[in-house]
Amino acid sequence: MLKAGDHEIARLPRAGAIRFIVNNHIVHHRGQLTVYLRLLDIAVPGLYGPSADEAMSS
Repeated sequence: MLKAGDHEIARLPRAGAIRFIVNNHIVHHRGQLTVYLRLLDIAVPGLYGPSADEAMSS
């Protein structure tokens, strides 16, 4: 169980809670990186499917 003082944040085993937090943190930084690349006019590859920067093939 993940707690902050007396407040229960998540009812997961400790390893599961840490894995959950680390995965969210990695996704957060991947989002920051894609915004940074777009600001530099660098094409961003599709992360979950085609990107708006990739040509759609018919």
